Amino acid sequence: MATYKADDLLDAMEGIAYMVDGLGNIAAYGRKNWQTFADENGGGVLLEPRNLIGRPILDFITGDEVHNSYSRYMDAILNETAKAITFVYHCDGPEVSRELRMAMTPIPSPQGKPSGVLFHSIVMTESVRPPLNIFDFQAIRTAMKEDLTRPILALCSYCQFVRYPAGDDQGEWLMAEDYYRKGGQSDVNISHSICPTCAKTIVQPLLDEQ
Repeated sequence: MATYKADDLLDAMEGIAYMVDGLGNIAAYGRKNWQTFADENGGGVLLEPRNLIGRPILDFITGDEVHNSYSRYMDAILNETAKAITFVYHCDGPEVSRELRMAMTPIPSPQGKPSGVLFHSIVMTESVRPPLNIFDFQAIRTAMKEDLTRPILALCSYCQFVRYPAGDDQGEWLMAEDYYRKGGQSDVNISHSICPTCAKTIVQPLLDEQ
């Protein structure tokens, strides 16, 4: 009977797939689709294999609220209080809006207890739109290195709404298009967060199930 390496199986899967071990470290990933995703989102060098394997997955999840939600999702799967975690989220680019479905499922071990977590994201819808510079993350990362005084723009990691005005912790959450219509600027530093709507309708229900 033929045997296959984890990387080969992940390469054969549609979308973006990667495996995290019981300690939360990246153990394997689907190389082709991951690299395509990285290149489209300005992370080609950061996401090369030498910078991935053995690294904690939480190193790549920014924003305290987002970091905490993913940590709790993984704990629930590894501790067998959840059979799977699934949710819909957005991952937009400068000229494209994407809606994806994330599934986090346990990786079985001979002992029965999960040995890790499989992350699998599939694009559900994708549409082209006029360019929105706040989603040009490569340009923003480069600018951040040169100017740390730019205002912080909170970006919801689930729906991609942003908080207006930038730098205001009590501002309103808007679609990116509405952010620009109200006079929002592109000269910002991005901080990933969770908007109140996604916290209530996505994150909290998932955590309440555990």
